[in-house]
Parts: sequence; C-alpha cells; structure tokens
Amino acid sequence: MKSWRVGSISMGAALLFLGVFLLLTQIFHWKMATALVAWWPILLIILGVEVLLSLYFSKQEKPIVKYDILSIFFIGIIGMCGIALTIFSSTGILDKVTYAVAAETKTLDLPKFSKDLDNRIKRVVLETQNQPVTIETTDERTLSAFGTYRTEIVQNRSDMKNVDDYLMVEQKGDTIYLKLKDGPNQLEPFTNRTELSETILIPSNIRLEVEGNYNLISLKVRSLSSNWFIRHASEINIQVMGNPDLMVKANQVQELAGDGWIERKNKGNNEEAEEKHGSLTFGAGTHHIEISQTSTVSFEHLP
Repeated sequence: MKSWRVGSISMGAALLFLGVFLLLTQIFHWKMATALVAWWPILLIILGVEVLLSLYFSKQEKPIVKYDILSIFFIGIIGMCGIALTIFSSTGILDKVTYAVAAETKTLDLPKFSKDLDNRIKRVVLETQNQPVTIETTDERTLSAFGTYRTEIVQNRSDMKNVDDYLMVEQKGDTIYLKLKDGPNQLEPFTNRTELSETILIPSNIRLEVEGNYNLISLKVRSLSSNWFIRHASEINIQVMGNPDLMVKANQVQELAGDGWIERKNKGNNEEAEEKHGSLTFGAGTHHIEISQTSTVSFEHLP
C-alpha cells in the first residue's frame, strides 16, 4: 500500500474546484476575477483537512506528516496568486484593471436640460469648468443645455444619466445660477478623462454673466436685447449673425483677431506685457457684450 503524502488530494481537489468555478463563470456570466477571489481560500481548507486526516489515520505513536512537495508548491503558487487578487480587490486595483480591459471609448449624448423662464427671471450667472462651452442666443423664453461627452464605458453603461451629473442649477430671486461640472476622471495608471462639449441657449432678453475659468468659450449671437458680461476665459470665439443692435467690447485682452476692431493699446503692469482694448459696433450698439481679462478674442460676422 502506498504511503499517503499530504498535498496530493489537495492538488486534485484544487483542480476540481477550479474547473467547477470556471465552468460556473461561463454559465452564469460571473466576473472571472470575482470567482477567483472567492475560490482560492478553499485551497487552505482542503489542505488543512488533509493534514488533520493524515494525523488522525496514522498508525504511528508519533506520526510524521509526509508531504507531496510538488503538489504543495503548486498549491502555494495558487494561494499566493489568490492573496494577491484579494489585496488588489480590497484596494480597488482589480476593479480598475477589469474596467480598463473591458472599456471602450464612445461619444454619447448628455441628458438634455430645459427650463421655461417666467418674467421674474432677469439674470443668469454661468460658471464653466474644465471643458469648452458654446453659448447661443434664443428668442424663446427657455433656458436649455445639451451636448455630448466622450469617455470610456463598459457594456454601454453611461456615466451621465441625469442633468445633475454635469450641470448644477439653482434659482435665487430673479437669478438662475448655472455651474458646469467636470465628468468622472480616472487617474493614472489607468487614465480615463471624460471630455464634455456643451451648448447652452440663453434667452436674448436675459442678462448673462459668465466666469470662464480660463477655458474656451464660443458665442453665437443672432439678436440681443440685454447685456452680457464674460471674463477669465482662455479664448472667446464670437460669431455674430445678421445685423443685431449690438456693441462688443474687449478689455484687458492679449490678442484681438478678425476684421473690424477699433483698437487701442495700454501697457499692463509688466513692462513686457501689453493689454489690448477694442470694440465692434452693429447698428446703434444699444446692447453690449463686454469681455475682460481674456487671452484671445476672435470675431466672425456671418450674413
């Protein structure tokens, strides 16, 4: 009769249970990493039971446990991998690796926002974040926001399901406050940056104040019957359509691009820095778009 070496049964049982778990992951569509994390502690239980049984059934007064070194070695390797998976799972690294492998890059629509404004609303205050935004006038008395975002997703599950995910809206008295939010971003080593592109429609008879946070802003103006104020943008691109009753003023900017600017230059605080001031007038210039503390302002007039 062959002697019993501890580890042989454990190795066979380990392979048996591993095969069963892998089969169940295929049938029930479990996550492979989750199945492996849940399975590996069984190895220690089987090995411990085998050691106890070996001692119990030994006929020697002072039993000596004999080990199958090769089987114990493979069990140890599997156990170490299981411990590593458990550590990675508890710290979130395993989820990030799984996400990085399964993710695909897509461009999706942002949830649409629309709010009808009553006559009490006189002013909109907008604060941008780290993404470009397009602001366009509308003759309707409706405040709207829409756009797209580009990100990595798994199994077509969207990160932007509600308006609150990208836009804060708060009404106080006669003012509506809008604050754009950054999308979810994953840091290195599994970098995933969500890129948003938003368009906001502002009623032409509502006063608008924009804090640009040094980002790109595009203005599309068809008609305007109020005043707009924009500051602290990296670049502002203005498209004026038709012949509105409008004056565009740019103060404390570094560059004015496009035809038609009436320009003057002033020295800034730094001897080498030069601040430019310019204006464009359409019709009587009754209503104003005033831009300040911006790097570049470009202008285009469309019929």
